[in-house]
Amino acid sequence: MEGVNGTIFAYGVTCSGKTHTMHGDQRSPGIIPLAVKDVFSIIQETPSREFLLRVSYLEIYNEVVNDLLNPAGQNLRIREDSQGTFVEGVKEEVVLSPAHALSLIAAGEEHRHVGSTNFNLLSSRSHTIFYFGKLLN
Repeated sequence: MEGVNGTIFAYGVTCSGKTHTMHGDQRSPGIIPLAVKDVFSIIQETPSREFLLRVSYLEIYNEVVNDLLNPAGQNLRIREDSQGTFVEGVKEEVVLSPAHALSLIAAGEEHRHVGSTNFNLLSSRSHTIFYFGKLLN
C-alpha cells in the first residue's frame, strides 16, 4: 500500500491456466481476489488513514483497447501526460468492499471477447487489465 505500482502478468499458451491463476474459483481464489482481500485487510488495520479505491477493467483485443465496465467505451486511446500513462475515457468505479470489486470483474467478464479454439470452446480471445488504484489523504 506504500508502493507506486505493481503488476502481475500471466503469460502462457492457450488453456495453460492463466485465467484460473488470476481469477481462481470459490474453493481456490486466484491472485486478483486474494490481492483485493489483502488491500481491504490493510485498510481495516489502518484506521488512521483514509483510502479511496477505484477500479477499471480493460481488454486489448486485436490491438484495440475496450472498456469492460462500459460497453460503449470502445477503441480507447492510450495517452501520456506529466502524471504518467493512462487510457483516455476509461470508466473508473470507486469500490467500498472486496465483494463490490469482484462484482465489477464479473460484470466486465460478460463483455469480453471469447471464441472457440482447438483446446477450449470458450477461450478468452483478449488480454485483460484489471486496474486497482488507491488515492490517499
